[in-house]
Amino acid sequence: MQNLLLFRPKPFDDELASQWIVRLAWHNNQKLNHFSWRQLGLPRAVWDRDIDRSLSQVLIDQIGQLSGTPAALARATSLRSWEGILWESLTPSGSVQWLMQVNTTGRIRRRAAQQFCAICLREGTPYFRKRWRLMIPFCAAHEVTMFDRCPKCASAINFHCGDYGWPLRRDNIPWALCGRCGFDLRSAEHEKLALTNSLQTLLRSMDAG
Repeated sequence: MQNLLLFRPKPFDDELASQWIVRLAWHNNQKLNHFSWRQLGLPRAVWDRDIDRSLSQVLIDQIGQLSGTPAALARATSLRSWEGILWESLTPSGSVQWLMQVNTTGRIRRRAAQQFCAICLREGTPYFRKRWRLMIPFCAAHEVTMFDRCPKCASAINFHCGDYGWPLRRDNIPWALCGRCGFDLRSAEHEKLALTNSLQTLLRSMDAG
């Protein structure tokens, strides 16, 4: 068994597994790709695919153990936590109801498969939520439409690419910036939107899961 990580931040509420891994790498002052396989024992090509669909429960539990995180809290970051709620079983590839599909070239996502609410990102430590991977184009908390591309350069959101090709920086939070043009996603301006009762009920049911 590998040694525990030196710095072990726990997942935030509704934090996506890939985002948690990005934060773990940053807090341990390591580049994401090397950290993923050297420290966490993940497959070397794990970022070349939809990591949030390909991570098995065994690997999620392994990350939890290395970070001193209770199994239930670690498993809550996985899209698999919605099995039995949104889908019967989450397959590693192919179309899945409600889920935005990833299309990659190497470690770069070409298709918009990750949304964000800039208002949420501005509140405390920014992080990408698990629910933002779903085909629901608005934020229930702030009743605004969400972005699935950078408002400045229109590239797909690749928050895990913040340290690619750059020295590791401590003076900013790389996952809050566009991986292509460096635009601060927290500064994006949203359009206000009213939510229907049925969709609010759906979001509450996901929280319960």
